[in-house]
Amino acid sequence: MKHFWYFFLFMVLLFTFSCQDENPQRLILENCYIEELQETVICGTYEVMENRKVTKGRKFKLNFIILPALTDTPAPDPIVVFDGGPGAGAADQVEMWADFTEKFRQEREILVVDQRGTGSSNPLPCEPIGDPEKAQTYLQDMFPEEYVKNCREELEKDNNLNHYHSTIAAADINELCRTLGYSQINLYGLSYGGYLAIVFMKNYPETVRTACIEGPAVPSLLYPSTLAQDTQWVLDRLFTDCATDLDCRADYPDLEQEFYSILYRLQ
Repeated sequence: MKHFWYFFLFMVLLFTFSCQDENPQRLILENCYIEELQETVICGTYEVMENRKVTKGRKFKLNFIILPALTDTPAPDPIVVFDGGPGAGAADQVEMWADFTEKFRQEREILVVDQRGTGSSNPLPCEPIGDPEKAQTYLQDMFPEEYVKNCREELEKDNNLNHYHSTIAAADINELCRTLGYSQINLYGLSYGGYLAIVFMKNYPETVRTACIEGPAVPSLLYPSTLAQDTQWVLDRLFTDCATDLDCRADYPDLEQEFYSILYRLQ
C-alpha cells in the first residue's frame, strides 16, 4: 500500500511539472532587432491547434511582434492591429504599422499579429498570375475558376482549409492576448481587418475596450464574389459624374469611350 502512494505522489508531481512546462513551450518571446525600424522590439510565436476543437493533431505557430510602449508606465490595454486582404500578414508590414501607431506608443504597446494562414503563421499563398510588370496582368480575371480550383487542391494537401476563417482567427488572437496577460485590448481593423474586428467584438465583447475600424468589409459583404460588379458600378458612377461636371466634361469629353478604347487595346 505504501508503494502505491509513492507511485501516486510521483505521478501527481510529474503531471504538475508537465502542465507548468506546457504554456512556456507554446509561447516564445525574444528581443529582436528590425532593420527597417532601426529598433529592438519583441518578436514572438504562439502555438495553436489547426483544429481548435481538439487537443491533439496538427499544430502551427502564430507569428507576432510587440512594439513596446515609449513610456516606463504603459497602459495595460494594448492596441491590436488587424490587417486587410483577407490574406495580408500584419507583422510582415510592421514598418507601416509602427509608423501609423507611433503616437499611440507614447502610452501603449502595439500587438501586430499574422493571423492564421497569413504572413509567417502557416501562410496559405496562391502563386501570382501573370507578370506584375505588365498592365495586362491587372486587366484579366482576378480569380479565374481553374486557377482557384488548382490552388485550393494544392493547399488542401497539407492543410484543412475548413479551419481558416475569421471566427477561428479571432479565437486564436483572443487566446494569445489572454496568454500575454492582456485583460482588455483596443482594436484597429483596416479593410478586411475591420470585418475581423467586428467578428472579434461579437465573440469576445468582454475583451474589447475600444475599436476603430477603417474602410471595413462589413459582414453582409460577400467579398470577393461581388468585386467585379462593384468595380463596374464605380466606373459607371465615375463616367456619369464626370459627364455632369462642367470642368471634368471639358477636360475629358469622351472619358467613357477613351477608357474602353484603352482597355480594348491592352487586352
